[in-house]
Amino acid sequence: MRIFLTGGTGFLGAHFLQQALLRGHEVTALRRLGSSPRIPIAGSVEWIDSELHQVPIELLRGCDAFVHLAAQGVSPQKTDWTTAFEVNVAHSIALVERALRAGISRILCCGSCMEYGSEAEKFEQIPASAPLNPSGPYASSKAAFTLALTALAIETKAIISLLRPFHFYGEGQHQANLWPSLRSAALSGQDFAMTAGEQMRDFSSVEDVAQAFLDELQRSDHESGR
Repeated sequence: MRIFLTGGTGFLGAHFLQQALLRGHEVTALRRLGSSPRIPIAGSVEWIDSELHQVPIELLRGCDAFVHLAAQGVSPQKTDWTTAFEVNVAHSIALVERALRAGISRILCCGSCMEYGSEAEKFEQIPASAPLNPSGPYASSKAAFTLALTALAIETKAIISLLRPFHFYGEGQHQANLWPSLRSAALSGQDFAMTAGEQMRDFSSVEDVAQAFLDELQRSDHESGR
């Protein structure tokens, strides 16, 4: 399969890229100028230096699948409302539409558990159908993208999937996040500043999350318009 990937240098994107190459897929990966993958990549990748809104349709033609993992404002980054909605909604939906016009038959995008917001507290196990009640620019823009993507799938009857992973950890994660901070403190023998630990969080390894995205991409029982 020939895959066009956004966010290929990011935490999840780099792991997805590596696993896709190991499975024998050809990957064209989008990256911002000057960025490099969070982990070493073994294999041949066609890198495209561009922003989301600047990708010409010609680069998408001939691809079998479009995987959108790029996002603005992922923790611990900060972003403002305008930029978050510009990148995560307007530019992202425009690129998905471009991929469809290019003839790509399978679209896979990444959501966020942050879309649930305070609604998550009402469930012991959060169903995918739980209401979205996000707060802040990142979570709100991701929820808006989910709604727009759902409407686009219904309108075009295209095969569009969105996975909404929860917290994940592993090699290449930003040092400011919980897992690398905790690991660093443990290895150096330092105290680790933390809260009382009353929060409930679901953690998965980034390798497992990347594997789940690839498995979803290769499913043969997708229905269009959903």
